[in-house]
Amino acid sequence: MDLPVEATISTVEPSPSARWPGSDVRARIVDLGGGSTSVAEVAARLDLPLGVARVLIGDLVAQGYLRMNATLSESATIEERRELIGRTLRGLRAL
Repeated sequence: MDLPVEATISTVEPSPSARWPGSDVRARIVDLGGGSTSVAEVAARLDLPLGVARVLIGDLVAQGYLRMNATLSESATIEERRELIGRTLRGLRAL
């Protein structure tokens, strides 16, 4: 699954019942999916290498725990583009 670093994730409601402890990194990723969090922000907040975060998020999307939200289209406004760039830069700086 191709996960752009700027793509945001959200938790699927209702999500399947988790089979891992709350301290597991997958549970922490699902918790972060409650907001509009980008792949880069997840990696930064959990101190994970970006590649590891992408694989884990991809697995959680495939398993039905998370949804990957579409990134900007060609018709996006300048303000939407600025917001996306700002979120991406904040996530990358935190890495």
